[in-house]
Amino acid sequence: MRRFSSPELMLYDNIKRGDALITNLGDGHTGRLRGWRRSIRARGGYWSGTGEYCGSRDEMLEQFLEGVARRVVEGVGGMVTWEGFVVEMDLTLDGVTYRRSLLECANAVRAI
Repeated sequence: MRRFSSPELMLYDNIKRGDALITNLGDGHTGRLRGWRRSIRARGGYWSGTGEYCGSRDEMLEQFLEGVARRVVEGVGGMVTWEGFVVEMDLTLDGVTYRRSLLECANAVRAI
């Protein structure tokens, strides 16, 4: 029986800021990004991914304030199995939910 390793999730800064590796998010179950789910459409067509970021209050605030457009890469054994970027996120503090989204400012997004 072959044993496959679980995928690792890596978080990179957005391309405008240099695309540097920020952190290893773990394996999608026990790491910082829990409940990781992603979907693919057609061959090589990365579609959507969701997860819940778990960390300290300061880490979550930093992620919420600076995390839109950061790149998320899922890989196994050095191969990329899914890739995308953060389009939208919610942060709930003291029962109030805040949302940051690129969808609301789509006319202001430029592709380089």
